[in-house]
Amino acid sequence: MTITTPRTMTDQERMALVDHHAAVEFAQDWDAAWDTLDEEGSYDYFPLGIRVSGRENLQEHWRRLFAVPELKDIAETTLSRFIRGEDVVLVTQAPVRFPDGQVRMSVSTALFTFRGDKVLRESVFADDILQPLIERILDEEFRSRPGVSAIPTF
Repeated sequence: MTITTPRTMTDQERMALVDHHAAVEFAQDWDAAWDTLDEEGSYDYFPLGIRVSGRENLQEHWRRLFAVPELKDIAETTLSRFIRGEDVVLVTQAPVRFPDGQVRMSVSTALFTFRGDKVLRESVFADDILQPLIERILDEEFRSRPGVSAIPTF
């Protein structure tokens, strides 16, 4: 019996994959974004406490996120990038435009874990500016979809 172990990427390859993933998200190329993910790829959102899995759900989640007027300046995001063992951590500072015209800077963190040469999971830790938007965007209707689940708490 032959056991195949997934290839481990170098730090540079992981960072390049995350950069490509972010670039195709900003370009709203959902098929290319999906192609950066493992077949079991998912997003976790904290403190909302949900996991979004499956191609259709992830593509719908991207469509919703990038359609929100408050996040229209998201391409002006400033990224700080870190390698943590086998993981990549992005700390993002992004402008959020409120209906009254006020712009506030949101700082959030994304932790990327990998399987083989793909992203297995992106875990997003939102601040108090971004969290209410995520709750509105990924609303009860979205959270009731098969493949969107609550992350257990204790």
